[in-house]
Amino acid sequence: MRHPPMAGKSPTLYIWARETVMRRIAAAFLAFFALSGFGPPPYDLAAVPKAQTARQKSVTACRADSNGKSLSDVMTCVLAADSAFAGAIGFRDNGVLEQFSAGVTALKTDNDNGKIVGVDAAKRFTALEGDFFTAIRTAYDDYEAEQAQQYARDSADAAEQNRISMQRMDSMNPMNSMMGN
Repeated sequence: MRHPPMAGKSPTLYIWARETVMRRIAAAFLAFFALSGFGPPPYDLAAVPKAQTARQKSVTACRADSNGKSLSDVMTCVLAADSAFAGAIGFRDNGVLEQFSAGVTALKTDNDNGKIVGVDAAKRFTALEGDFFTAIRTAYDDYEAEQAQQYARDSADAAEQNRISMQRMDSMNPMNSMMGN
C-alpha cells in the first residue's frame, strides 16, 4: 500500500524532499538563535559564591602573611586572588582584567619608587579593585538588559507576524465575503 502523498512519485524523491525541508527548518532555527542575540553571559553567575569564598580566603591569607612583606607584595598577592576569581567564574572580558592588572602594576611601580606610599597607595589599590568588580557586575547587568530588550523585540515581532497571519487568514476565509465582512 502506497502512502497517498507518494502516489505516482518515487520514494527517494519523497525522502529527499522531506530531508531538504527538515534541513531548511533546522538551518532557519539555528540562524534565528544565532542572530537573535541570545549569546552566552559574560560569566557563570552560579560559580560566583564559591569563587567569592575562595577569593576571600586568599585575600585573608595575603593580608595575614604581610609581616615582612612590602605593600607591593601584598598588592601582587591580592591581584592574583582577584585574577583567580575572574577565572573561576569564567569571566569572558579579558580587557577588564588586563586594565586592572596594568593599573596595579603602575601603582606598585609608583609605590616602589616612593611616589606614593602607605595609606594613599592602599586607597588607590582599593579604588582599582572596586573598579574591577564594578566592571564585572556591569557586564552582567548589561547582558541582562540586552537579553530583556531582545526578548521584547522578538515578542513584538512575533505579535506582528501573528497579526499579519490572522489578517491573511481572514482575507482567505470565504465566509467573510458571504457575511459582508
